[in-house]
Amino acid sequence: MRLGVLPSRVYGRGGCSMKWKRDPVEFYVRHLPEAKAIVKTGQKLNKYIGYDADEPHRADRPHFDNDPVYKHHFPLIDWDWGRDECVSCIEKAGLPQPGKSACFFCPSMKQHEIRELAVTNPEQMVKALQMEENAQDKLTSIKGLGRQFSWGNLIATDDMFPENYGLQEMPCDCFDGE
Repeated sequence: MRLGVLPSRVYGRGGCSMKWKRDPVEFYVRHLPEAKAIVKTGQKLNKYIGYDADEPHRADRPHFDNDPVYKHHFPLIDWDWGRDECVSCIEKAGLPQPGKSACFFCPSMKQHEIRELAVTNPEQMVKALQMEENAQDKLTSIKGLGRQFSWGNLIATDDMFPENYGLQEMPCDCFDGE
């Protein structure tokens, strides 16, 4: 908001997961006395990453093998657990599903997720739309948080055509000719 720009993902860059997920954990772990002691001996810390078996390519990166601090483990890939197996295990344990781990203003949201946010958390939607509006003066080819479309326009159109939300059934008055 302060800079009048949108998240880097809108502009074709990444980094959100690194900045807001990986880096804080790295900072925390590297300052733990136990972790410092292990690294000081030349051993590596074990890092377990939850990439599921539906995306094994995510674990196949050279920097994982060349990391001087961590030995990387991918248990879900090792167990051949995809998204369905993970959901099933969480259900069997009686735990709530964690949901998507993204910011409420994530440009990677699908249109149905944006519509759901407008219904389930209108306060966050207002903040996201303010962010989009605040950046308009600096946008050239980007339309808004949706890259090729503006969230504000999407929601405004949905306000004109509430059936777009997909949350209510529309009665069918079709005439079948009989």
